[in-house]
Amino acid sequence: MASWKKIIVSGSIPEFHHISASGNIMPITDDQSNLGSANQQFKDLFIDGTANIDSLVADTANIDAGTIDGVTLGTNSAVTEAQIDNVNINGNTINASSGDLTITAAGGDISFGNDNLSTTGNIINSPLISGSVASTGSFGLLQTERSVAEIGGNLFTLAGNLTTQNNNVTINAAGAARTITLNESLTIGDGNDGTLTFSAGSKTLTVEDDSTVNQDLTTDANVTFGSVTTTNNVTVGGDLTVNGATTTVATTNLVIQDAFGFFATGSAGTNVDGGIVVQSGSADLTGSALYHDKGASRWSVAKTVASSGTAVTPLESVVTVKQPGDDGAPETADVEYGVGEMFINDDGTIWIYS
Repeated sequence: MASWKKIIVSGSIPEFHHISASGNIMPITDDQSNLGSANQQFKDLFIDGTANIDSLVADTANIDAGTIDGVTLGTNSAVTEAQIDNVNINGNTINASSGDLTITAAGGDISFGNDNLSTTGNIINSPLISGSVASTGSFGLLQTERSVAEIGGNLFTLAGNLTTQNNNVTINAAGAARTITLNESLTIGDGNDGTLTFSAGSKTLTVEDDSTVNQDLTTDANVTFGSVTTTNNVTVGGDLTVNGATTTVATTNLVIQDAFGFFATGSAGTNVDGGIVVQSGSADLTGSALYHDKGASRWSVAKTVASSGTAVTPLESVVTVKQPGDDGAPETADVEYGVGEMFINDDGTIWIYS
């Protein structure tokens, strides 16, 4: 059926209900014409191909596939949340919904500035952590698979346990004073051989309270050492028992407050010669002896007696003197030691047993 149609002339604004085209729709002049306006907008745009847009301003965008190259996100308004595979970035939180979260610097450093790094899980495969590592609660696990791992800086505070497996823990002072403070436990070896080594210079290990280093070292403990060397004074509050073969006292002077010294106490069953040997100077480790001779049962003297000797042949015997308190002649019962004894009466008479 015939109807009236509008004729478009130059300078007019055409109005169409529907446009279909089998070819291209082209503007007359490049970069001059708009498709819609701010107040009169098209509703939906369907493109099955490539959209070449110099600048895109969109209230929302849902991109399900493809790539986005060379762009900056959040220039005019911050991106509030991003989901990248299993990693979700939302505000100040980065969360991996499954698997491990790996950050790689391609040979460089990963820096957190002056802020804190908090974790309740594990930090693994770390070749170097520099700065300050502090924990007031549970730090979790700090683990490295490298042959050398370092925690640098000036302070490492540990409120729990420090455990290393198949590696060494080294505190390098580098010419300055450093302190490691343990509020809990330090275990070395865990049933196997372990060593705590202080190398070079002067070092101090202070063990307090009920701490244990291989055995109890507190003041009331029974401690066993292979050998002990001290450069200062040693005070023994109880008995000193020496079970070795030789006791060496290398002092300038020996002062003993005991009234009596008891020698050869281990020979009660067999009886031996015993006394004091003084270095004579003529031969090393030999000297003159003042001793009690077991054969004569009297005090004797001898020369060139070895410091390690156990039996001595008397050179002479010590003369003993008895004063009976009267003027009578001595009798056989007055003999105590034998030949050479002297007997002196009150009147001055001297008797010698021979």
